[in-house]
Amino acid sequence: MIDIKETKKRYGYHPDQLSKCSNKRVIYICVGCGILKDIKKLSYKGENHKCFHCSHADRSIGYEKIVIDIKRVTKLLGKQPTTTDYVNHGAYKLDTVRKHFGGIGWKEILSTLGYKRQRYITDPYDFETVCKDVERVRKQLGHIPNHSEYKKYGKITVEVIYRVAKCNSYAAFIDKVYGIKDEATWKYFLGKQTYRPTESYFNQLRELAAKLGHTPTRREAKNHCKAGEILIERLKINWSEVLKQAGLDLDKLPLKGRTRRVSDEDIFRDIRLVGKRLRKMPTIQEYKANGKYGVKAIRLRFGSWRNLLELTGVKQDKNVIIAQEIAKSKLQQEIIEDIKYVAGKISQTPSWKQYCEHGKFGFRKIASVFDGKWLEALAAAGY
Repeated sequence: MIDIKETKKRYGYHPDQLSKCSNKRVIYICVGCGILKDIKKLSYKGENHKCFHCSHADRSIGYEKIVIDIKRVTKLLGKQPTTTDYVNHGAYKLDTVRKHFGGIGWKEILSTLGYKRQRYITDPYDFETVCKDVERVRKQLGHIPNHSEYKKYGKITVEVIYRVAKCNSYAAFIDKVYGIKDEATWKYFLGKQTYRPTESYFNQLRELAAKLGHTPTRREAKNHCKAGEILIERLKINWSEVLKQAGLDLDKLPLKGRTRRVSDEDIFRDIRLVGKRLRKMPTIQEYKANGKYGVKAIRLRFGSWRNLLELTGVKQDKNVIIAQEIAKSKLQQEIIEDIKYVAGKISQTPSWKQYCEHGKFGFRKIASVFDGKWLEALAAAGY
C-alpha cells in the first residue's frame, strides 16, 4: 500500500492528487518484503503490489505452495474463488499461478484441483436489445429521449446501458447510436449541470500548454485534465486536429510526441548516434533512455526492433555476439539435461505441466532458447 506520509515528506505532494496514469513517483510498502520502495504511480498495481525482487522470487515458488494458497483462499471466502477473488486475497500473482499450471485458464486450474465448474448467469442484455428499447421510447415520445425521459419510460436501467454499451455517460451512448453533430444537442443530452461548452475545454488545453511551456502530447493532457479525451469524443477528430482547433502549434510538441511526423532518415540517424555513443547495438530500453524519439511510434512504423536496427545498418560488436551465442548454447544444454532429469523422475516424456511441477527453468528462459515451443525443447532432448 502507498505510504502517504513518506510520499509527502520525500516528494512534497499527496499521492491521491495524482491520476492513475501519472509519471510522478510514490512511496509504497512492498507486500513481499515489507520494505519502503518508490515507483511511478502508473506502474503501481494496488495494495498487493510487490517490488521487482519479490516478483522474481515468485518464479521459484513450488507447485504445492500455490495449491495450498488456492485452498486457503477458498476456505477464507467460503466459496470457489474467481480470478478477482484470488487477486484480492491470494499470496501470489495470477501470472505466476498460470505458469506453474502450464499457462491454462483459471477455470481449468480449478478443475485440475478437483473443483466442480460453476455456472455463472450471463448478462441478459446485449447492445442490440438496449438500442431497441431506446428506439421504442423514441417512437413513443416522438424524439430521442434525454436521460430523465429514458429513466421514466425505459425498461432497462441506465447503469445496464453504460455496462453493455461501454460508455461513461448517457450522452456518449446516444452519440454512439444516433450520432450527435452539434453543440446544442450535446447540451440537451448532458443536461445543464454536467454540460460545458467546447470552447472551455480548448481553454483548458491552452492553459496547460502555457503551464508546460510547450504544446502538450495526448498523454500529458490525459495526466493533467480530461479536456483532450472529451474533445476527441465530442468532435470525432484525432489529437493533431484537436491541437489545431485549439490554436496550438504542432511544431512545439516534444520530440517524442511528434515522432510520427519525423522522417525515417532522421530516426535512423538518431539510432546510429546512440549506437556510436554506447559502442554497441542499442536495445530498445537503451534507446528509450538515450534517444530523442518515442519508442512506441517507432515500433508501430517499423515492426520489431531488430528489423529497424537492420535497416539503420547499426552493427553489434563481434565480442558481444560471441558471448551471447556461448551463453545461449550453455543455457540450452542445461535445459536439455533438466528435461532428461524430469523424464527419468516421472518415467515418461514430460508434458509442459509436468515439467513446471518438477523442472527448475521458467517459461521465459525456455522460450528464449526454443522460440517458445515446448515440442522443440523435447525434440532437442531426444523425445
